[in-house]
Amino acid sequence: MRKKLTPTMTPEFVWTSQQNQLYPLMETLTSHFSCRYTYSPSEDTLGSGEASQDYLAVGVDGNSCRFVVCDGVSLSYRGDFAAGFLGRRIFNWLGYTPELSAEGFERFLNDLVPEASESANRLDLPPDMPPLLRDVLEEKRSRGIESMYLCGRIELPEARGDSGRLWLAWQGDCRLRRWVNNEELIIEPGTFVTRERWSGRHGISGSSPHVYTEELIRQKTEHRIMLYTDGLKLLDRCGNPDEITSVLKRIFVRQSEGEHLEDDASWLDLTWNI
Repeated sequence: MRKKLTPTMTPEFVWTSQQNQLYPLMETLTSHFSCRYTYSPSEDTLGSGEASQDYLAVGVDGNSCRFVVCDGVSLSYRGDFAAGFLGRRIFNWLGYTPELSAEGFERFLNDLVPEASESANRLDLPPDMPPLLRDVLEEKRSRGIESMYLCGRIELPEARGDSGRLWLAWQGDCRLRRWVNNEELIIEPGTFVTRERWSGRHGISGSSPHVYTEELIRQKTEHRIMLYTDGLKLLDRCGNPDEITSVLKRIFVRQSEGEHLEDDASWLDLTWNI
């Protein structure tokens, strides 16, 4: 387990998950954002030494914050590779793209297909693998890698003049929760289903990405966004961030005693005031 980080105040930082590492609850305070996050491969993943099928990254650069969580599809080929491949590229795209748009994002995702297919085809299978298992994996490889995702960028008013912007996009069932002044809001359009995903063979699969945008205006308000994968679906029953933090702390206690989660899990909590 990685050592817990002590909160520090910094103008910028970048954190990305290593997919075979367990990270306890960590917190980084920047000039404008509070970032809390944790990442936990499942018990089976930790026991086998393989990579988790989740990927999580967050980065702050002054008045702007970008983030992504990916959940590789278990029944596709190499969900761990799919999550890491897609997550790293979305995270970079959020960093270098000056003006985010639904059209540009969909075009970006579809343009990843040739590289994804070539990368998946280069992945070696162990030479001593049983023939039947090899056949199953080769059949999965022919259908391509697949991952669900949820990503976004927060641009505070200082970064965009009089107003800022919240931009979010997703396909799949990664959880997204939003609070303003401690009141939870419903994100619309609120479709979060597993049949929608990114495919390394076909690009967009199931539907076009869901995109949510919101203008951020100075109103002395406290904003909060929380996202997590289905490995922490028990948090769905929690009504507020304090309850969620309590549940997470109980999980960390059990993990310290050697009792880990049944599924890979990622969690990110971002707060800011404008």
